[in-house]
Amino acid sequence: MNRISRTLGLGALGLTLVGCAGQNIHPVACMIGGALVGGAAGYYGTDHDDGAAAASAAGGALLGAIFCKEEEPKPAAPAPKPAPKPQPKPEPIPDPDTDGDGVVDRLDKCPGTPKGTPVDEHGCPEIPNLTGVHFEHDQATLTAEAKAELGIAVGILQNNPHVRVEVVGHTDSSGSAEYNQKLSQLRAESVSNFFQSQGIAADRIGADGKGESTPVADNETKAGRAKNRRVELTARQLK
Repeated sequence: MNRISRTLGLGALGLTLVGCAGQNIHPVACMIGGALVGGAAGYYGTDHDDGAAAASAAGGALLGAIFCKEEEPKPAAPAPKPAPKPQPKPEPIPDPDTDGDGVVDRLDKCPGTPKGTPVDEHGCPEIPNLTGVHFEHDQATLTAEAKAELGIAVGILQNNPHVRVEVVGHTDSSGSAEYNQKLSQLRAESVSNFFQSQGIAADRIGADGKGESTPVADNETKAGRAKNRRVELTARQLK
């Protein structure tokens, strides 16, 4: 009995030495390895006893089959779930432009502008530039040239019903300041009357005289005085 135990022990020792125990090695290979190593250990460990060698080989094969059983392959790790697709960003809701002038309501300082009216960046109707006219010395009567110039202004006013026009008359320094004040007022009213005769409503026209108080040229020269005998036109937003 001691001899068999020693033989099995030698077989187990042999398996340990060759590294079979606990390894993922096919059982047949382990049995063959265990038998070879166990048989050799039994043969040389028992003074060349063939019986001991055979018993050790059998024990080694048995132990090899036990300790070196084939491990089941581990299941593969599940593939990671694909990341969810990002949700598309909702389309931004455009700012409303109620009056359709091209300027959104939140930036429109003049809501309700009539359709087709030219507007500035604030949504307010554009104010056109108007050209004034000049007069003969000591006169408030419109010349043919002045009427032609004012005809252009009439067309602009007709196409821009959202504006009114301020008419301001001026004179040179000839004569007294009181006389020039009255003359400048007459010049302004002459232009205002022309506009009204062309269909521009009176409530869209303002007329005022400034006399000789605001010259644009030197009153000491003939050319300068001619430039100062004038009516200036300024378009403003109609309230």
